[in-house]
Amino acid sequence: MVPKGKLIAVGGNEDKGNGEGVDRTVKHDFIEDGILRRVVNEVGGPKARIALITSASSIPDE
Repeated sequence: MVPKGKLIAVGGNEDKGNGEGVDRTVKHDFIEDGILRRVVNEVGGPKARIALITSASSIPDE
């Protein structure tokens, strides 16, 4: 079998806190900051076709 593409798993584990008393805006340049730059490089450049599968979870109450 010949592979037809690549599977790249990008994880989160982002702690957003509870938001109380926090008023901040953070702008990230995800392309240049590394995560998406690596994906773009792995798949063959900025004109490559990319499919995203999004999923979300939360920290359990217990």
